[in-house]
Amino acid sequence: MSNTNANHCGQASDTFESYVKDATYAVVKIKNGDTTNAITIFTPNGLNCAVDYLREFRGAIESAIDTLVDLGAVEE
Repeated sequence: MSNTNANHCGQASDTFESYVKDATYAVVKIKNGDTTNAITIFTPNGLNCAVDYLREFRGAIESAIDTLVDLGAVEE
């Protein structure tokens, strides 16, 4: 797996999808409103590496959400 940088300006019409291909890796996709792939994240190879990566990714997202709520965003 090579390292790649990607930028995407999130829009309300974005959708999200994920799937797991056996125990080797998981894929998370962010799709534009027209369903084309904006970003596809392939996790590291191996069950434990993939889950560790996704947990760290989830932690970063949860941290951003908590900060935005502290700034006044509406909680779910």
